[in-house]
Amino acid sequence: MVFNELNILKEAGENPFIANLRYAYQDQKHLFLVLDLALGGDLNFQRRERFKQKVFPPAIARFFMTEVFLGLQYLHSVNIIHRDLKPENILLQEDGHIKITDFGISVKLSEPGELITNRSGTERYMAPEMFKRAHGVAADWWAFGICLFELLTGSCPCKSAEFMRSNPSLKALKKKVSGEALKALESLAPAAPAEAAPAEAPAQEVQPAETTSGLSASPPPTSSNSAPVEPVDLMALAFGLVTNVLDIDPSKRPTATQIQSHPFFSHPSTSSGSDGGSAGVHPAVDWELARQLQLPSLYVPDCTLANCVVNEQDIMSQLGVGDPGVDEPPSVTPEQDKAFEGYEHNTKMEIVEPDGEAGSGRKG
Repeated sequence: MVFNELNILKEAGENPFIANLRYAYQDQKHLFLVLDLALGGDLNFQRRERFKQKVFPPAIARFFMTEVFLGLQYLHSVNIIHRDLKPENILLQEDGHIKITDFGISVKLSEPGELITNRSGTERYMAPEMFKRAHGVAADWWAFGICLFELLTGSCPCKSAEFMRSNPSLKALKKKVSGEALKALESLAPAAPAEAAPAEAPAQEVQPAETTSGLSASPPPTSSNSAPVEPVDLMALAFGLVTNVLDIDPSKRPTATQIQSHPFFSHPSTSSGSDGGSAGVHPAVDWELARQLQLPSLYVPDCTLANCVVNEQDIMSQLGVGDPGVDEPPSVTPEQDKAFEGYEHNTKMEIVEPDGEAGSGRKG
């Protein structure tokens, strides 16, 4: 698994929305991966520790899921399926931007559209088809919907691992997900409106085609000829997106393009601002600014409370560094050492000297 994560991270390359690989090295007892530092902890930790109701306000949840979307979209563009997306694997940086991490069970596809047949993942976040073996990138979008649901409600729609392990019929799973699981989210939203339609366009323009999932194939037009669009309650739009994404049939699940153009992201919205949220009217997501990390985060974590803050001395003690009472690790035979050949990586980085001046990067 550790070699798989190393190779996946090498294949993934550099992206602002994933925990990028910087170094890989080994000693006689350990294999090390050095990734981007994210001092804000994971989303589940922040949700539980910082908000009285144990949920993120919808505007903050939308900001996080915007960046999660961009991270997944990038991974899929290089033919990588994450397969273990969950709030614990979405880390926060000090400035409130996210990093997707934990690529231990990710898969690099040999070609777009390839299906994976081995079953692996965290059961509460696994798409139905993953229990029936063959699955593709649509499984990541199922997990995306589960994450959004959990950020907004504080719970997972499929809590019962036993139920999921039983390889339920599509009928039973549909009842489980579309029925009782969505009641919690629906109860938080006002009457869910019809999906926001594009404003009326001039006669010569071609309207976006409707897809099988009822989503517009492209975002609403924003030209000066468009009539003003009335904001819609953001929680109601979230309910619509989750309902669409949690389709038990992966062929009917919305694609990345359809998710991106869903009114949850593409329509002006309102929220109450309760429990520390940002109240008022929220514009549609500007995807170009989001890709460039130009959208300021609506939530900046208190890193002194984050669950990733550790004591350097504790780490050194666990590794047996500088402790004369720790036995020397057993010698490794040449045969054993061969198993870890190639476990090295060095990303060319700018080295910041103590005086604040940048030094030259180096590549091993």
